[in-house]
Amino acid sequence: MTLEEMKSYRELSSLDNDTVPLRLSILENHHQKIQNEISRLFEIQKIIEYKIDHYRKITQNPDLNDTNCTSTIKKDL
Repeated sequence: MTLEEMKSYRELSSLDNDTVPLRLSILENHHQKIQNEISRLFEIQKIIEYKIDHYRKITQNPDLNDTNCTSTIKKDL
C-alpha cells in the first residue's frame, strides 16, 4: 500500500461505519496487488531454481559446448 493509501485508510477508519465499504475495497485492492506480486515472484523463483539446477549439473558434468541455459526454460515452466 502506498503512503497515501495508508493515510486514506487510516482516516476512513476514524470515521463512522459508513466508510466500511470503501475500507473493504481498499483492502481488497491491496490484497489483489499482493497476490499478483506473489505470483510474479513465484514465477521468478521457478526460473532461478531451474538455473541453479542447471548450473549444478554443469558443475558435476561439465559440457563446455553447452552454454545456453535459456533453451529449455519455457518447456520446464
